[in-house]
Amino acid sequence: MPDTLARSLGFLSILLGVASIALLAVSVWGFRAGGWPWPQAYDLAGWSAWAAGAGVIAALAGLVVWLRRRNGRAGAVLLGLILSLPVACLGAAFEIAARSAPPIWTYARWTCRSPQTRRSRRRSPSWNSAAGRCCR
Repeated sequence: MPDTLARSLGFLSILLGVASIALLAVSVWGFRAGGWPWPQAYDLAGWSAWAAGAGVIAALAGLVVWLRRRNGRAGAVLLGLILSLPVACLGAAFEIAARSAPPIWTYARWTCRSPQTRRSRRRSPSWNSAAGRCCR
């Protein structure tokens, strides 16, 4: 007798995995075609990562249910995990990279406004005043 809970969680994770891949593809296509500005495409890609995360959670819950009961097959659960996991990992990798790098304006302010940079430019004989315009 097949386990209906594990099967329904597997189909839910398949649905969420396909939806996350479709949302990511539409966001990239909409931005590259020139129809959307990047904040709208970025927002849609964020929804894609959230859908993939929900798909991974549903697939893992279905896998736990299947492992406890051992009724039926776990093919739908594993397929949902395979479909959801790449987009969820992509979103997690982007979030890690965004949080580990400093913001662009902070980096520019640090490089242009640091006293060490200004002192070394003043002492340099080949310093051109036009090159230091970002420091003013």
